[in-house]
Amino acid sequence: MYCGPAENSEPNPAALVLRAMQIFIRYHFIAVWLLTLTLVLTPTLVSAAVEAELTGVQPLHNQLANHPSPYLALHGSDPVNWQDWSPEVLQRAKKENKLILLSSGYFSCHWCHVMQRESYKNAEVAEVLNHFFIPVKIDRELEPALDKRLMAYAQATLKRGGWPLNVFMSPDGLPVFAVLYQPQMEFLGLLTRLTGIWEQQSERIRKLALEEKLPLSYPDSEPVLNASLVTELRTLAVQGIMARADDLQGGFGQSNKFPSVPQLNFLLDSLSNSRNPEVVEFLELTLSAMADNGMQDQLSGGFYRYVVDPAWEIPHFEKMLYDNANLAQLYLKAGTVLKQAAYTKIARRTLDFMALEMSDSNGILYASFSAVDDNDIEGGYYLWETEQLKSLLSAPEYRVFSEIWQTERPADLEEGNHLRGAISVTEAAQSLQLSKTETVKLLRTAQKKLKVARNSRVLPTDDKLLAGWNALSLSAFSNAALTLEDSAYRARAEKIKTFLLDTLWDGNQLTRSLAKGKLVGSASIEDYAYVARSLFDWAQLTNDNEDYRQAERVLSQGWARFYHNNVWSYADASLLPPADGEEMLSEDSSASPSATLIATTIALHNAGKLNDLSLYNTALSALNRGEAQLRNNPFWYASQIGAMQLVKQ
Repeated sequence: MYCGPAENSEPNPAALVLRAMQIFIRYHFIAVWLLTLTLVLTPTLVSAAVEAELTGVQPLHNQLANHPSPYLALHGSDPVNWQDWSPEVLQRAKKENKLILLSSGYFSCHWCHVMQRESYKNAEVAEVLNHFFIPVKIDRELEPALDKRLMAYAQATLKRGGWPLNVFMSPDGLPVFAVLYQPQMEFLGLLTRLTGIWEQQSERIRKLALEEKLPLSYPDSEPVLNASLVTELRTLAVQGIMARADDLQGGFGQSNKFPSVPQLNFLLDSLSNSRNPEVVEFLELTLSAMADNGMQDQLSGGFYRYVVDPAWEIPHFEKMLYDNANLAQLYLKAGTVLKQAAYTKIARRTLDFMALEMSDSNGILYASFSAVDDNDIEGGYYLWETEQLKSLLSAPEYRVFSEIWQTERPADLEEGNHLRGAISVTEAAQSLQLSKTETVKLLRTAQKKLKVARNSRVLPTDDKLLAGWNALSLSAFSNAALTLEDSAYRARAEKIKTFLLDTLWDGNQLTRSLAKGKLVGSASIEDYAYVARSLFDWAQLTNDNEDYRQAERVLSQGWARFYHNNVWSYADASLLPPADGEEMLSEDSSASPSATLIATTIALHNAGKLNDLSLYNTALSALNRGEAQLRNNPFWYASQIGAMQLVKQ
């Protein structure tokens, strides 16, 4: 049970040493527990004052109160002495020979809040953490590269991933154990057992952690693509994506369902080569299911992060900026490719939701809305009890509203019904023997009343302004302004573009975020990739040469910082020991950042706007590799294969 899986929750192939170390620690727990139950595994706790006197080391204090990150600030009142991630953490861990707990989460994550309430607010858990560990809390949205690294370890050793994500590190900065959400007593037991093992086996654990680092190298590749291979991979990708498709209810998989925008986008693009009727049917099924059921907020617009059932009915209620920016672009494209005006309307509705509800006073977009309301109820902001609806609406309004949204059914959740699974206005009018005009009128007045009522509720907001996610929004508004010839969308795009260049870009490097007026966080490859792409999309709208040049400047820095010796990295600097790079970066909720950098380079070249032609050859070389991975697992590399289609043969 945890906040929600990472969208790409399949483990990357990893060294078997990782699994061996995990098994060693897990099974050694049992032996140590039985042999030293009353000695080692019942650590003696002393007061902070006594410890300071004995060791000469001043005790830690919680550093997160009033942190500019809303997520980290939430933990500022915990009894755990949370530290901000810094070089001093590693220095202190080495000096005291303690394990570091790197605990990563984010503001809108439900199970992150649950674990805080159960464990990190608990005095007994805090006492153990403060005495035997160096506890560090991370906002994954401010440190995306570090979070990716922790997630890769969790997926390799646990065979799954998600948040809250807790990784115990050696004082050398190497991971030794990962755990996701655990109830308080289980987590306390884990801390106690880890303490005993570290006291007895620290050198052995350090050695195992070092063995995890297996250096990788990849040979050079030619900047020439084989046209027949590109065609073959496109076919394999369509087949691979469709092999995972739920052709009854849309989407992929049979439990948690994510929007999977990169894969759906690839399928849409594939229709330009062959209008496969099965692909068209699946796309329409999926796009309609996401929009009409529980994935979309049926009152105000905007999409939730994912649903927990195969029929798209019950979401986890967090709303993320990146999801909405990506889905706005997806529905905009689908409206054109599939010739469905309804999808274009959904794109508009999503963009309008972003502009009206996720925006600060300057028109820049917030990171997310929480899954829990101010009463710590998941979905509480969005749920309705039947009696609430009856008290807010007139009898005719309630009659129409309940017919369309089927609110007389048993409550979806303990706190009430979630609006989903609507029937059409036409069907409702026929059932109620009303004219369609009267039905629409009553529905609209009902919706207005409920919006007013819901606006009186409190929805916690993560108001960080993130580079990469605002860049995705800049792309969405720019493309919509160009496609729909909408001046309001152009004006919004310009505001975001100005913010990115004037506030987060200094002419040489990006900063990850502006939070509470402070520049915070470490920009990763996704920031450079998505900002470069968004500036190209803006330039496509303005056709201004300086806009194209600005896109190339950010693009060049992306290549310089994150692509070396034929491998990609998520970070250009890290406090941890260097990590092995990857030949290709896989998809996540958004398109692969390495594939995005490649595709943007090719797009600039094709537009005749790329001044540094060596970047084009580098992009082709980066595309001309990883054939085995692309063949065996095209689902997670759809954007890489999509970038190949842009190369003019």
